Amino acid sequence: MHQRVVAATAVLAAPGPLAVIAAVIGNGLEWYNFMLYGVFAAVIAKLFFPIAATGPALAQVIAAKAVCFRCAVRAACLAYALATGQAGIWGGTTHEERDAMGRSAGVAVSPGQ
Repeated sequence: MHQRVVAATAVLAAPGPLAVIAAVIGNGLEWYNFMLYGVFAAVIAKLFFPIAATGPALAQVIAAKAVCFRCAVRAACLAYALATGQAGIWGGTTHEERDAMGRSAGVAVSPGQ
């Protein structure tokens, strides 16, 4: 019994080449995921939070709305934005469009509400 514990301890103390390769691959995948999420965050911020809803930023608004119109949670997203006064593109609408929806329904929609 004592010999098995010693043998198991020796295996755990000195990782073999497969363990080292697995650790390197794991670290590489973790770095890749970090970089991938960073890129997505930058793209999402640029796409869904354009500087305006007109002019040169109109292409961003159109692209963001195209993503929204294919999304399964569009209605929930829009409801959240209406309830909380979010800026940017939410549920396929701009902040200005949501403000107009709120006014037509007699609801005040403002940031920080």
